[in-house]
Parts: sequence; structure tokens; C-alpha cells
Amino acid sequence: MTKSAATRLSLQEDHRGARRQQLIEAAMRSIAEHGIAHTTVARVAEEAGLSQGIMNFYFEGKQALLLATLEYVESEFQRGRREKMRSSAKTPEAQLDAIIEATFDPAVCNPLYLDVWDAFWGEARARADFNRVCSAYETSQCKETIRLFRKLAKPGQDVDALGTAFFCLLESRPERLGRSKRFDLEGIKRTCRAFLATVFPANFGRSSRRTRR
Repeated sequence: MTKSAATRLSLQEDHRGARRQQLIEAAMRSIAEHGIAHTTVARVAEEAGLSQGIMNFYFEGKQALLLATLEYVESEFQRGRREKMRSSAKTPEAQLDAIIEATFDPAVCNPLYLDVWDAFWGEARARADFNRVCSAYETSQCKETIRLFRKLAKPGQDVDALGTAFFCLLESRPERLGRSKRFDLEGIKRTCRAFLATVFPANFGRSSRRTRR
């Protein structure tokens, strides 16, 4: 392949990627406003400012677009978490704090993303493909949380129960945000850290914070 041909191919791939992303973002807005059942090919195309023919070129119908949209939202949750954890110290304390920051990052903890995620969970019982993506994400995140709790646990602590409770506290975000469209992100982060300080006072208590400074 010549250099010019390779350049053209790269530009074409970039264009296709941009078009797909444009349609996925339009689908997200439609799902957040109208729900999954009322998100149609015509509505998404109109929202994206594209023709239905173009949409059908990139996605083989509504179901393929919906699954791609869910996978995109899930990947954004995963990406934010990985980036926060990668840039933090590798101690269990720092990793748990990074999870809190990633979970309540406004880039993904906002009405659009959470309304879309909640809508897909609402359909997950009836759709195996939706359930697969949603369940796999939450299972992996819960296991990671429990793994970090296990590194800090003292004898007699029920690590599975405590780690699961902390994970549920993190995942309470959609219900709280969905009702009012307002969410005190700093407040819920303080609540999460207070939970950790109660469970692991030597690691997250005030004296521990002063020591780390």
C-alpha cells in the first residue's frame, strides 16, 4: 500500500469512527429523553442531523445501535476508573480513593450517562445482550472492590459483606441523581470516605490522614 493510499484509508476510518460516535451520542440523548422503547432509527437520525440511510450504513438497525450505545457507556465507566487507578499510588487505600473519584467524576456521573445506564438496566431482564454487559460490569467492579477490602481487613471482618456494601454505596448514584437531576458529588464522596474510615479507622481515619500528609 502506498503512503497516500494509507493516508486516505486512515482518514476514512477516522470519518467512520466520528460518524459512529455521532450516532451513539444522539442515541444517548434520545434514550435519556424518550426511553429505549421510544428511541427509533428515525429519531436518532434526526437527533444526529443525518439521514436514516446513513445510520443504517453504520448500524444494522436499532438493536445494533442500542447495544453499541450501551457498550460505549460501559467503556466510559471502565476507562475513567482505570485511568484514576493507574495514576494513583498502588496501595489499597489510594486505589479505593481513586475508585471514589472515578465513580463520581462529572464526566460520567451526570444525568445523561446515568439515565442511559439506568434505562438499559431496566431492560436487562428482557434482553440477554443488555444483561450481559450490565452484569459483567457490575460483577467485575464489585470483585475489584472486595479484593482491595481483603488487603485491609482485620481478623473477624466480613470482607465480602463490607466490600459489597461499599460497592452498593457507590452504585446508589443513578437513583439519587435521577430523581432530582442534582447530585452533591463532593457530599457523596465524603460519605464514601466516612464509610471507609468507619470500617478501616487505622487506614482512613483522621490520624491516618495526618500521618500520610
